[in-house]
Amino acid sequence: MNKIVLIILLGVLVYGCKNYENKERYTISVGEKVEIYYFTNSCCTFEIANIESLDNIQFLEQKSIDTGPNDCSGCESTYAFVFKAIAPGVDTLKLKHVVISERNDNNNDEQTKFIIEVSN
Repeated sequence: MNKIVLIILLGVLVYGCKNYENKERYTISVGEKVEIYYFTNSCCTFEIANIESLDNIQFLEQKSIDTGPNDCSGCESTYAFVFKAIAPGVDTLKLKHVVISERNDNNNDEQTKFIIEVSN
């Protein structure tokens, strides 16, 4: 009996947690939205490095998905940049990793790229 309860609890824990993973390439239609997730703590964040050059998607919002435990000010948090497809074509979205204490235009050139293809 105890083994059955343990198996059920483990199953709920494993399958009940949403996994926020990005793909390298997204294919969406005009009007659809896509969320690009990132994980950070109090030291760092991500910024959209090429927001001015995006022609086929539009930035809508940055939202908090999971801020971690209330009693942990330095724990990892999950956020998402939300975009809406506005025209057919392909955009390469570039996210820049930024260390808050070193924030400036010459900060760290580390970028993560995502291809977003928009169809009719």
